[in-house]
Amino acid sequence: MQLTINKIKSYQQRKSGFLCIFQDPFNFSYVLYGVNFIEMEDKKNKSGKANQIKNAFEIIQKLYQESASLIREIEGQLNENERKFQLFSDGDCICSRTSIGLEPKEVNSWLCKKFAVAFVEKSTVDWQNVDNSRTENLKLEHGLASCTKIDKNFKMLYFRFLLDDENQSEPQLVFGVFSDITFYKDWVKKRGNILVAIEYANDELFSQFPNVDYENDTFKLKGILKRVSLPDINSTDELIEKVVNPAIQIYEKQ
Repeated sequence: MQLTINKIKSYQQRKSGFLCIFQDPFNFSYVLYGVNFIEMEDKKNKSGKANQIKNAFEIIQKLYQESASLIREIEGQLNENERKFQLFSDGDCICSRTSIGLEPKEVNSWLCKKFAVAFVEKSTVDWQNVDNSRTENLKLEHGLASCTKIDKNFKMLYFRFLLDDENQSEPQLVFGVFSDITFYKDWVKKRGNILVAIEYANDELFSQFPNVDYENDTFKLKGILKRVSLPDINSTDELIEKVVNPAIQIYEKQ
């Protein structure tokens, strides 16, 4: 499988719009700049405005599709491991922190710029017959439910995609292992909600990179993290070499 996440060379959000440098399969780079309707040269050109909106969303959507494909490839590689790692979430989904608010600071978070997924060993997942009721850490599928055993020995493989961040010059993938997790609030005990808590901790937690020892009033955990530039992952072999194998090595040492 040939991964093409490097088609998006860089993406920067600016006050007047955004700057996206796009690379096609023939390594030809060009710049798409938008969207600032007030500063458009041809303000009367409705067709031009419409096309610019369409192009902007198409590029963002392509970036999301490439990211989803990369996650699926990671999932497939981890499932081939003897531990048979599985997604740790309430459904096959990412965890992200976005906003629907109208304040300028909130509007800046409308787009999903950072998101994460995690994986746990199959041996920590217990499949059982249940009714339609849901309890903590249950994931329903085909009439069965998986219950993840979260105890003092629990640990998870963690992957965080940073498509756009003011502290980075290019898209990155942060990965590693979180362990020694303690919950202080009931809501965070539900399956996958620890990922939500981690996303909301954001810079407070990840500023401790690469060795994390973090605690707030919701949870505490420890972790070991690495990072790689997303444009440096151009094939399955590179994904295995630069991400999957190093992540498993960290997991085995924890």
